[in-house]
Amino acid sequence: MKKIARTSQQTSDSSGKVSKSLRETVEVAQWQRSVGQFKAENQLTAL
Repeated sequence: MKKIARTSQQTSDSSGKVSKSLRETVEVAQWQRSVGQFKAENQLTAL
């Protein structure tokens, strides 16, 4: 029973880490998109 509880806790911890990593990945992607839009807008106004 203790092994099941320990495995369950490890799974929960791992899920939390994966969730955090995915949130960070989404945040980085949003920043990259914003920077890309900014660059494109600046290139258009420079013409």
